[in-house]
Amino acid sequence: MNGKPQKTGNDDISSDKDKLLKEISELEEQNQLLKAEITQLESFQLECDREATHLRNLAELSRDMGIYRLRADIDNPERGRVLYMSPAAKRILGVPNPMDHNSWFAYCHPDDQKLGLERQMEALRTGVFRLDARLFQNEDGSWRWVRMYAFATPNEKNEKDVFNGFVWDVTAEKRARQEAEQKSKRLRRLSYQLFQEEERQRKNIAGVLHDKIGQSLSLLRFSLAREAKTETQGSALHQCLTILDQIIAETRTLTTELYPNILRQAGLVEALRWLCSMGHEVMGIDIQFDTNSEHKDLDNDIAIFLYRTASELLTNCMKHSGAARVSLSLFEGREGLCMKMSDNGRGFVYNDEKANPGGFGLFSIREKLIYLEGRLDIETAPGAGTEITVSVPY
Repeated sequence: MNGKPQKTGNDDISSDKDKLLKEISELEEQNQLLKAEITQLESFQLECDREATHLRNLAELSRDMGIYRLRADIDNPERGRVLYMSPAAKRILGVPNPMDHNSWFAYCHPDDQKLGLERQMEALRTGVFRLDARLFQNEDGSWRWVRMYAFATPNEKNEKDVFNGFVWDVTAEKRARQEAEQKSKRLRRLSYQLFQEEERQRKNIAGVLHDKIGQSLSLLRFSLAREAKTETQGSALHQCLTILDQIIAETRTLTTELYPNILRQAGLVEALRWLCSMGHEVMGIDIQFDTNSEHKDLDNDIAIFLYRTASELLTNCMKHSGAARVSLSLFEGREGLCMKMSDNGRGFVYNDEKANPGGFGLFSIREKLIYLEGRLDIETAPGAGTEITVSVPY
């Protein structure tokens, strides 16, 4: 026999008992922790229930903003199931039982259905849905404009299928905007008609100055010059001739400013070429003109508008740009007939969002172009010169 003590059955039972007691103690500790977690979860659930009740009450009491919850059909974006809709949403949409409608797109105005489906497809990708649309027709046949905004709550597959959203009735806003746009269109039409009438009056006055007053002045000068042959230089008659020559020159200048005869006789291209040469003579600035067509079949109103626009742009350039070189070109582009003026002057800060960029002249040009369905594009920056392009369909 060796000297090691021998284990007995009692020792094994004692060891197993100790292990069991230890495991029971650990289980009790885990049980206490689990109870604490359950208590926290119950408290959190209670808080969530209170918040949900509070939010639902807010949704139920809201009058101007509707709240809804919708499950989209990923396989069929045109369809979906309404999970919740507040009373305000029901009233805004004008639907007594919205839960019965699983496809709002069927109730969209025909012109808005395509946009609505595109936004729904986009929302399934991005998780955000935005749409202004005419939805659900009223009893009198009119449509109500609604604005919808919703965001997705991804499911366990990370699919964006449940949307929590808001809806507003924006019919009054849309109608007010439409009325404002219609008034703006009428004002632009009246403004262009005023421009046309002003040009007709300019043409008439220029005709009177040229055909009547101008001829009378020329006949008067012819008569005085014949009488002055017998007078000494510096006599009163010669002084009258000098003054008369100034009057005749000023009358011709005024006639040209009112309605350039070259525009009627030779067309827009030659009128623009003449305008650039006159600008060079008056201001001493190098003004280049270029064109790729004669444009002889151009509508008279368009020709006058482009001529007046070129005159305005060149005048602004000579007054404010400090440029040494200016170019004016007339060409056919994608937008129609285009006229571009560019200079190497000081440029200016331009913001396309401003209602009146660059003064009243550019504002007036832009308003006429909107009526003509044309464009005004301006590229400029301080120290970088200016490039202005006018495009009109013709």
